[in-house]
Amino acid sequence: MRRLLTAALLAALVSTSTACASDDSSTSATPSTSASGSATASPSVDASADAKAVCANAEKIVTRENATELGRQIGLMIVARQQNNSANEAQAKAAIKTQTDTWAKQLRDLKAGASDPAMQAALDKAASGIATISSDEYLAKIKTVNDVSMVEKDLAAAGADLEALCS
Repeated sequence: MRRLLTAALLAALVSTSTACASDDSSTSATPSTSASGSATASPSVDASADAKAVCANAEKIVTRENATELGRQIGLMIVARQQNNSANEAQAKAAIKTQTDTWAKQLRDLKAGASDPAMQAALDKAASGIATISSDEYLAKIKTVNDVSMVEKDLAAAGADLEALCS
């Protein structure tokens, strides 16, 4: 899940920021990070049945399509901020919040199907980490494409326990 999310996020972010930056010669979009496009491994065969189901459902929550859209919205937010376009920035931030809140809720909802306390904790950690991305304080730190490494690091940390349990 983590690798899929960061790969799609970065791809969309860089393409959006670069495309929008070409409209404004004062904006510079130079990607400083790259990500592997490989998806998270399937759950282990020795995992309990409910853990397998939880892992399969978690992988369905963060898809390449919706991760790409999140990255696109972050890119639009960066460009709007650089162009001092508060209306477009607010619109992008609202879309980011909607997406991350949806993912967080869906991940927390999976806790009901997980009997393993470690799985429940991993789902909660992933949900909390994803929800943090949309806070005003967090989004204020993202000013350029170079700041995406922070998002990538934080998403990786948020999903690390879940990925470990699901691989």
